[in-house]
Amino acid sequence: LGECGGNCEADVDQDGVCDIDEIFGCTDELACNYDAEATQENGTCFYDCYGCTDPSACNFDIEAIFDDGGCIMPGDACNDGLILTEGDFIQSDCSCSGYGCTDPGACNYIETALTDNSVCIYIGNYSITGALSSSNDMIVEYSYPNTNGSTYEWIIVNGDITSGEGTSLIEVVWWGDFEGQLCVIETNADSCSGNMACINVTIFNSVEEILGIDLNVYPNPARDVLNVELMGRHNMVIVDVVGRMVWHGEIIDKGQIDLTSLERGTYLINANVDGIWVIQRFIVH
Repeated sequence: LGECGGNCEADVDQDGVCDIDEIFGCTDELACNYDAEATQENGTCFYDCYGCTDPSACNFDIEAIFDDGGCIMPGDACNDGLILTEGDFIQSDCSCSGYGCTDPGACNYIETALTDNSVCIYIGNYSITGALSSSNDMIVEYSYPNTNGSTYEWIIVNGDITSGEGTSLIEVVWWGDFEGQLCVIETNADSCSGNMACINVTIFNSVEEILGIDLNVYPNPARDVLNVELMGRHNMVIVDVVGRMVWHGEIIDKGQIDLTSLERGTYLINANVDGIWVIQRFIVH
């Protein structure tokens, strides 16, 4: 019945069923409320009867009638959202975890990871290189092994860093007459910081106390010529009070320096003795 085999007053949608005989309902065979007798779709189809029907799955849906193929099982791959883990998979408790470094001393430490410390990344622990004793009138050089992309934070007690802050090579002037300390922390390009490395430095009041040498400059004050005495062959530099180099050269045992081009004022003569800069002040009249 209802098929337009004869006269049909109206069949607006021309589906072969007279309008008076149309049965409205869900005509999608995949829908949960599919009506096999319906001849006209009325937009009432719904699909919430689909889901995971496997009781052992993490997303088992007790109300599901039809399996949608989307069951999530322990052992399946997943993404825990953590950059520092890898090989993430569904655990027996249906959580998502990946392998990572669980050593708190590593740069890529992550507490919640499944332990795989073969992937741990560390900043190497090294020692500061430089003099462990110095007078308080020396410029002393200290260094730490350099790594490309790293920065270096230096911390000093009883001294001043005169150059190189932020790098692996610095120059220091110590002051006081007892003990100073120099420490450094390396931070790599990924903002991971290593352990602090420190050295203690014994500070003396004079060059003679530490090196057993005597840098003599005279007369002081000087006018046209400065006599310099220091046993051995040494490179020397004269700087003014603002740090500008006004003379440099080499003196063996003793020598004279022409001061006629220098203006009146206070100057520092620096002598390189086995990598340590020994300093004496003098005045030009």
